[in-house]
Amino acid sequence: MILWRFYQQIMVSHPLRTNCFTALGVMCIGDTTAQLINNEKQNIFEFEVDKPRLLTMLSWNSLCFTPFFFYFFRTVDAIFPGSGLRNVALKVMTTQLSVTIPINVAAISYKTTVEMYLDSIFQKNTTSPFEMERVKNEIIERVDVDLFKLFCSSACFWTPINFINFKFCPLQYRVIPTIVGGVIWNAYLSFTIHEKISTI
Repeated sequence: MILWRFYQQIMVSHPLRTNCFTALGVMCIGDTTAQLINNEKQNIFEFEVDKPRLLTMLSWNSLCFTPFFFYFFRTVDAIFPGSGLRNVALKVMTTQLSVTIPINVAAISYKTTVEMYLDSIFQKNTTSPFEMERVKNEIIERVDVDLFKLFCSSACFWTPINFINFKFCPLQYRVIPTIVGGVIWNAYLSFTIHEKISTI
């Protein structure tokens, strides 16, 4: 109870920083769990965290995804104030139509670039050093293959979350359901963009 009161206080005094640190902690748990579930080794004690992937997910969620939605939600609230059904529906529709494609292209581009760079640092991929041309080709290919699927999946996943969020959550806490939902979504996104692209 004391911790919750303290959290509420810093959420009011330092909302952006608090949301970013919340995103960092939640994503650390979420992506580690997702990696564990996706672990190909039978023995759980042999599991080793994919560091480039984890660092990429942490930085994306806390430095890009969370700050963006922190300000975006405030903008949408200013345009369509209140929690009436009409304005909530307009907020949800505006979010879905204006954000889904750019944020997923940004996610694919960021994750591809950062993971390939970190792979080269951690020497996981010594036969293919970090090259911007190779990164660009990978991003174009991934966007071409994955974007439509991600748009449809995003509509199904985020529409109910955003509706509940805009309808029932106070403004200062509105990023938190998005962060928690983002753990599930980013795990799905990570699985999707790491799938091998069929050459057939």
